Amino acid sequence: MTAEQLAQMLGNAKRYARGWLASCPVPGHGSGNGDRHPSLAITQNGDKWLFKCFGGCDQSDVFAAMKQHLPTGGLNWNRPAVARDPLSGIRPIVPPNMKEVTAWDYVDEFGEVTAQKVRYELEDGSKTYRQYHIMNGERVPTIRNWTPIPYNLPAMIAKPNDPVFICEGEKAAEFLAGFYGVVAVSAHQGSSDWPAAITPWFHGRLVVVIPDNDIPGWKYAKRVVRALLGTAQAIKVVDLADDQSAIGDDAVEYIEGHTFEQFKATVALASVVEDFEELEPPQRLTGNEEAESEPESVAPEPEPFPEVIEAQAQQRYKVEMWRDAKDEPVKWLVDRIVPQKAFMALYGPPGTFKSFIALHLAAMIASGSAWLAHEVHEPGEVLYIAGEGHGGIGTRIAGLRHAYELTDIPVGVIRSQVNLRSSDQDFEDLIIAIKSSEIQRPKLIIIDTLARAFGGGNENASEDMGSFISNCGRLQEATGAALLVVHHSGKDASLGLRGHSSFLGAVDTQIEISRHIDQMSGTLKVTKQKDGKDGVEIHFSMDTVSFDQSETSAAKLNLGFEDDSSATLVVKPFDGQLPDGIGFKPPQGSRANAGRGKHQSMGREALRHIVKVEGQYQIVQGERHRAVTLDRWRDEVYARLGSDVEESDKRKRWKEIKDKLVELGFAAIRNDLAWIKPVNEEGF
Repeated sequence: MTAEQLAQMLGNAKRYARGWLASCPVPGHGSGNGDRHPSLAITQNGDKWLFKCFGGCDQSDVFAAMKQHLPTGGLNWNRPAVARDPLSGIRPIVPPNMKEVTAWDYVDEFGEVTAQKVRYELEDGSKTYRQYHIMNGERVPTIRNWTPIPYNLPAMIAKPNDPVFICEGEKAAEFLAGFYGVVAVSAHQGSSDWPAAITPWFHGRLVVVIPDNDIPGWKYAKRVVRALLGTAQAIKVVDLADDQSAIGDDAVEYIEGHTFEQFKATVALASVVEDFEELEPPQRLTGNEEAESEPESVAPEPEPFPEVIEAQAQQRYKVEMWRDAKDEPVKWLVDRIVPQKAFMALYGPPGTFKSFIALHLAAMIASGSAWLAHEVHEPGEVLYIAGEGHGGIGTRIAGLRHAYELTDIPVGVIRSQVNLRSSDQDFEDLIIAIKSSEIQRPKLIIIDTLARAFGGGNENASEDMGSFISNCGRLQEATGAALLVVHHSGKDASLGLRGHSSFLGAVDTQIEISRHIDQMSGTLKVTKQKDGKDGVEIHFSMDTVSFDQSETSAAKLNLGFEDDSSATLVVKPFDGQLPDGIGFKPPQGSRANAGRGKHQSMGREALRHIVKVEGQYQIVQGERHRAVTLDRWRDEVYARLGSDVEESDKRKRWKEIKDKLVELGFAAIRNDLAWIKPVNEEGF
């Protein structure tokens, strides 16, 4: 019986330098999951056999499991080979021209496989690698949310006093551990980088770095030493080759020709590294152009978020000189309104049709149709997180489809509240839901509303709002999408967004929505556009649409929503004459255009802005008002009048604006303080 025949009988047989690899027959191998990949080394020397499990099985367990296959006088030829699925239920997500050869499991301190690095062979015989985050037994084609750990971490934990040998790759680490019995590890990024997250695992350890026999290998060794100096107890960098008989690529070739005693002697001769700057490659490698070639690519599978993968491969920060700095043109999802990858807020008081507007925007971006007469430049997938008012969203969707004759457009809906303020689990579950859906590359994600995605936090607390903003950024980073948050205005609608001011500071685009008085219509106004023009206004109307009840059935929509109505409202572009006094009513008894003159409008906007940004609550004659000083309002008016207006004209104009707005009831002044009159008092 040969080693090859034995390996074939065990399954997953594979030739390697000193013999054969096969699946380990130990029942508890891999925490009871079985040996999905060949890790049992089988070598034969005359009539003697050597079995070594690279997966860490105890040697006595290996021999006990092999006894049934090694009866006296030879092997049990009658035992059938065991067919094994190399993926063991893990869904393959690679092109058909790639064949999986080896997968290395990254096992955490709890014995769970949290990531895999997989080697593939291409049709032309070349090789490539992919890295996967393992979540719920599934391969996730990005490791962005994975916390890196060293390869072979359980061995480090099991032998806390042993030196740790750091190799460039998992293959070399397995051979070093398997044949010499040492603690050998590697990092998932190979020679391309040393992940800072794994540095703490080496605190107080004796470390031996084994570089590959090339220039990139020694550059990597220098990077590792730099990271671990001051953390590890002591560090050696060991050259396993010599100038007369240089080894091949890595430690595997050395292991095949040297005993453990020779290996120990080589390590003992190496000096402890005190300064990483003094670490230089051997003279034999200097000037070797072939050796200076880039290391093998280790790229994550470029799905489902290609923007993220591309960003990971690029330098994160770039320093530009003033002479070279140029503005890049703004890229729009919706012309002049919705920038690509922007963080946006749509806000207004209750009853202003916010959710209808958000759904309409989702439908138009997904279908590529113009949104309220503004061209959609980048149509694509949209995800709508309906945390508020989701009970009737099925009817609204059906109404949109009926009114605009929409068929199968790429809009996904999550009808649940998602805590994006304080729950890492909710965030991870959201990413998994996106990954497993048809909406894998969203152009836009809509959160309706902020309050339902806030996890019970305090909107006025900077810490809570900061956490929400941070997680919104993580969501955008993970998907490459623009993000629109539907939010409410405060009790005084003229003061803008409800909650802590950090939210206003964080958004790139802010769209205010107001309803025309006593009308089924309204106005959208861009009150902040970081890379575009503020003040753009869009008018819309709400139309009632009726349709066959069957169009709203859960079976037809495939959304799982219950509908009990055959009529709903849909957003339409405004067609007709705008109501007089859009957004405010003039005081009773005043002319219809009172307060709408050029300078009066400017004075009202100046007061509204300065109160929102700097206003403080004051008690004035027993009433509580958010106010600013009269001088501060005056300074804001002066600034808006411009520098080309004479000081005497500014003083005259200021007095006219102030007196007229107070007379009309748009503003109030007491004790050198000024404030906006509330909306329910003839205000604006």
